[in-house]
Amino acid sequence: MQLKDAGWYAEHGIDLRTGIDVLSLDREAKTARLSDHSDLPYDLLTLVTGSRPFVPPIEGSDLPGVHVYRTIADLEEIIKASAGKSSAVVIGGGLLGLEAAQAVQSLGLSAGIVERAAFLMPQQLNEDASALLQEKVEDQDIRLFLGKDSTTIRKDDQGLHLDFEPDESTNCDLVIISAGITPSDHLALSLIH
Repeated sequence: MQLKDAGWYAEHGIDLRTGIDVLSLDREAKTARLSDHSDLPYDLLTLVTGSRPFVPPIEGSDLPGVHVYRTIADLEEIIKASAGKSSAVVIGGGLLGLEAAQAVQSLGLSAGIVERAAFLMPQQLNEDASALLQEKVEDQDIRLFLGKDSTTIRKDDQGLHLDFEPDESTNCDLVIISAGITPSDHLALSLIH
């Protein structure tokens, strides 16, 4: 999110570079190696690297029709993939998972949510508060699979199948994974190894 135009940064002595990744850091030389093959010197370094979607170790999570829900690019892929489809299941019953379910509904698909905890938004709500939320979500015709751990995603001529323990499954056209985030900490970790 760029809050000022490029000219503002130059006027204030800020060297703004966009679309370039930091590949490595050399603490002794105090330089950052960039993806454009240049080195950027620094006196003081602050790492603000963001995060990436957490994808649980589910067999089949790399199949066509399985998407993550995190960035605008992810949303654009989901919109394209939803053309001609009728249903989606979201893995993850947190805030973004609820948002993802509503998003696919707005695309005209039926929606379901799979949450491994026994209630929605287990990181933010207690069971009583979640029960109130569950009523609202079910009133929006979103199917809930609570206390279910997705073990496998399979694909066949009928679409995608999510298998749960024990011997339970659901079918859909798209699977959207919204199971949390993982810090993009590879640069920081490279400094301590």
